[in-house]
Amino acid sequence: MFMRECGATTDFTTQVSVDPWFWQGIGNAFVADGYNGGTRGAWGGPWADMKWTGPNELLVTHDQQARIFDRKEVVGSVTITYRPKKR
Repeated sequence: MFMRECGATTDFTTQVSVDPWFWQGIGNAFVADGYNGGTRGAWGGPWADMKWTGPNELLVTHDQQARIFDRKEVVGSVTITYRPKKR
């Protein structure tokens, strides 16, 4: 999980990247910003947390008010479950 900020006219984003085969560069599974309000993480983007629930299963919990741009449910052999949460 990481934050990205691209300048004064854009909001901070929270992003989750799943790359089980590091050298293949699979890319982002989740991208959201806090444009709709809600709770922000210490990094400035919307609050989120992630937890491996199995060898190929990832749980991403995020602020339910986050504006979501990308939300993949499968990346390679990894299944991703999302849980919006009021913070």
